[in-house]
This record gives sequence, C-alpha cells and structure tokens, in this order.
Amino acid sequence: MASAKEKTAECDEIDLKEKFQTLKAQLSKHYDGRYFKWMRFCLHGCIPLGDLAHKDVTAMSLFNELQRTGKITSHKVSLLLDVANLTGFSEAVGQINQYMADNNVQLVDEETLSTSRKELFQTLREIGQDELKNIVHNYDELNKFEFTNIWDAIFVLEKENLLDTPSKMTRFTDCLRKSAQDRDGDKIRHYLLTNQQRLYRNCNRFKPQIMNSAFEVDIADMFTELVLLNAGDKPTKLQLNDVILKIESTPQCRVLISGEGGIGKTTLLRYFAYNWATKKSFEIFKGKILFLVNIRDLDKDRNILDLILKEIELDDFSLETDLAEDQRLIKKFIMDHPDEIVLLLDGLDELRFQNKSPLRLFKKQRLERSLVVVTSRSINIDEYIKNSNVHVQVKGFDNENVTKYITQYFQQVEKPELGNSLIEKLRVTIVAYQMCKNPMLLLSICFMWEEEQHLPTDKADLFKAFFLCILNQFNRQDNISKIPAFEEIPEKYLTSMLLLGKCMYDGLKNNQLSFIKTDLHTIAIRDKVDDTLALELGFVYEDKTHLKKSKLAKTYTA
Repeated sequence: MASAKEKTAECDEIDLKEKFQTLKAQLSKHYDGRYFKWMRFCLHGCIPLGDLAHKDVTAMSLFNELQRTGKITSHKVSLLLDVANLTGFSEAVGQINQYMADNNVQLVDEETLSTSRKELFQTLREIGQDELKNIVHNYDELNKFEFTNIWDAIFVLEKENLLDTPSKMTRFTDCLRKSAQDRDGDKIRHYLLTNQQRLYRNCNRFKPQIMNSAFEVDIADMFTELVLLNAGDKPTKLQLNDVILKIESTPQCRVLISGEGGIGKTTLLRYFAYNWATKKSFEIFKGKILFLVNIRDLDKDRNILDLILKEIELDDFSLETDLAEDQRLIKKFIMDHPDEIVLLLDGLDELRFQNKSPLRLFKKQRLERSLVVVTSRSINIDEYIKNSNVHVQVKGFDNENVTKYITQYFQQVEKPELGNSLIEKLRVTIVAYQMCKNPMLLLSICFMWEEEQHLPTDKADLFKAFFLCILNQFNRQDNISKIPAFEEIPEKYLTSMLLLGKCMYDGLKNNQLSFIKTDLHTIAIRDKVDDTLALELGFVYEDKTHLKKSKLAKTYTA
C-alpha cells in the first residue's frame, strides 16, 4: 500500500503533467498558422519525416510525437526552449521559463537543436523572394512546384533527400552563399547609386573667384559645347555628342581629355556627373555608378580606389544597408562589378610627384571593364595618349559658343541688353576677344562688363581691371568706397594678394594648382602677416565637389 508521501508525489506528478499539457497548448497557438513552417524546419531530425509531412499535422501533434519519443516530457523542456529562442517568440520563451520556475524544472543535458540547424535557420530567415527563385532554379526537383516561401522549398529538398549528405549540403550552402552575396551586392549597389547621385545633383553649382556674394553659377544653364578636336596629325572638329558616341561604341573605353588650364575640362566632367545624377541625358552612363575624383586629393602610397573609399561615410553606409562598417565590402563590390563603374579622374597634371599615378588603371591592369575618363593639361601624358581609346583635345569656345555663353550669362543675371553690347565690343577689342576661348576668362570678362561696361585694350590693363572688379565687389558688401585705380589698392589687400600668390607659387612647384587653408596659414605665419582676408577677397573659390561631411580638407582654386 502506497504511503502518504508516495501518494502526494503521484498527485504532484499528475498535476505537473496537466500543467505540461497546458504549456503545449499555449505553445501550439504560437506556431499553428504562418509560423508552423518554422517549427517544422527546426524539428527536422527530431521527428520522422513522414510525420512532419502528414497532411493533418499540427503543432500539437508534433509536440505529442516529441513527447511519445521522450524528447520532451514534463521534466524535459530544453528542446521547447531552444525552438522558442531560435524562432524569436518572446512570449513562448516567457511561458516556458515561467513553467520551469513554478514547477522547479531544471535544464539538464538534454537533446536540443544542432548548431548547424540553428545557423541554417538564421540564414533562411533572411532569404527574399529573388533569392528563393535562385535556389529553385538550381534544383530541377523544385522547378515543378510553385513556392511562396523558402521553408516549403527546403522541406521538399529534405523530403527528397537532397540535403542528407555533406556534399549535398555543400552544394546548397554554396547556393545560399551566392544568394547572400547577390543580396548584399544589391544593397551596396543601391547605396552607391543613391549616394553618388545625391552628391552630383549639387555639383552643377559653383561660385567662381569673381563672385563674392551668394551668387553661384549653374553649369546646367551656363555650359555650352566646347570645341573638341580628335588627337592626331589631322584633328577633326567634334561636337560633344560625337565624343559620347565614340565612347559608347568602345567597350572598356579609356578616354583622355587634354587642354590648357581653365579651358573647361573640369566643367566638362562636372557636366557629365550632373547629367548622370539628374538622369537628363547620356545613355552611356545609364545604370552605372559614377565617381568624380580629384587626382590632387591622392595621398602618398594611395590609389584612386582608396580615395573613393575615403569619401564614403561608413556609419551612413552601415545604417542604410544593414551591413558592417567595412570598406572592404565596398571595395570588393567595385572590383567584382567593374562593368558598372565609371571613373571621371580630374587633373592628372596636379598629381603630386611622390604619389601613385593612375596609369595602371588607364592601361586596364585594374578595373579592366570600367569606363575611365582622365583630364590633364597637355604635359607628360605620352603614356596616357598611347593607352587611350579616345583622345580629345579641348580647344575652348569658338565664335558661336562665345556668343552663346555671353547670351546665357546675361540672361541669367537678367541684363540681356548688356550681353548684346559686350558682343559688339568684343568685335573691336582683339586682346579681350582672344581670351574668350577660355571659359573662366570669358566668365571674368562677362562679370567685368556687367560691373563697368568697359574693356581695356591692353592685356596687362585688362588683368588689372579684373583685380579691381573683384576688390570693388568685396568693398561693396561692406559699403566701402570704390577703389578708383590699381595703384591705389589698400596695403592690406596687397598683402593678402601677395600671400595668395606665394601660396599658389609653392603649389605650382609641387605640381598643384590648388591649396588647402593650412598651406596658406603656414606661409602667413612664416611671413608674419595676417591671412584673414586672403580667402574672402574673391580671388580663389572653394571646390565643393565633395560631400558635406568630406574627410578631405577644404580645397581652394584660383
């Protein structure tokens, strides 16, 4: 006859079994329905496949089968807790933990899900519809079915014994890895496209050195086609569209654009970038990812790709893509998708002497299938000429474009009558007219005509007039009286102009046409002069082709 203690223990056991039955019922509610596929996947290997595949199978029937085979009992709940943790149902986890606490059930060494099963589950949860199609495409056995989710596809693979050996699992893992890489690649592609387009939608505006006010020039309004000449013994005049067609018809094209300083090479690249970002024209760039790079920004022992990566904000990249803050991800994408990359490399002639030349890139030893465009003054470019598919020389504005540019300028400032009078004046002012093929000098002439309606006939006097125009515009901002003559420029302005001249000269000795603020400040300290006005007068302008949060120092150009 059972003792009272034994009867009590028997009653407690019955009570515990009832509570366990209640727990199973509670958990069944979580998994019956859309999440049943998760549970079925997790329990593969714990329950015979025939039971998993039964048409009337439910979460409760699977729990009962686990209990029948002793994998779970009122005292063994590790497997249940494992499934709940893996599938991320916090309410189920809470119910299991509460059951254990209320009934003094301890976790012991029991059968749980394998590590490989857990890892595979986490991977499959990230699979999208496009990746599902890729997996189905790789297995003939799946092509006869229509799948709406990855779990049904995996269940068929397991039912057909297509994942039951290491080699079969390796095949499936490789397929998954490729899908994951494609998914990450799509994220990186989208980030780079939107990031670069956002940047270059703003690169159409710049404030030249003659503009001290908030006025900015929009290259979309001011750009006119330049005179482009084929390189070679018998140059042929080309229009911009002709050049684009030549590039389009040349796979893996390497393009060299040469010409004197200020002739419009940088403006041309900005025009390309702006049109790409705003999707206005140039089918050649459609679907590509474009990078406009200032070669002068290259650091010692770094290459073009390093410079591109330096400009990318990794914290923004990680937030937008949900990928790691790792430059290598972006670098690998660029290296793996060269046919999607367009590199516009501006200012080869400004490459510092000790820095790496992008010649290997131009010779197709890197990013062979990319489109690469390089601009340079016509010095030390023999190797680039030899390796170019298309070489054009920018010769500046012809007569027609000079007239068009002047007309556009004065329409933009709403003084069209001044444009007509300047065109007439240039017909009899040979020195000024000869300078008009250079877009930057023509801009200066337009500005001076807008201010003074006068053009000196001597070149030296013309440049003195430029200087006076710039300084008088600066004075006008603070209601300071006009400087009547070049010889009467105040000493503080002359000191700043001389400081700028020294800074630019030092740059030229190092093959640099631009400088950063610290360069100027260093010379000012050396010469014991004030550099406060130097960047404000209007003789140099800030290059704003970089992102707002650029890691590169502000660059100034004359």
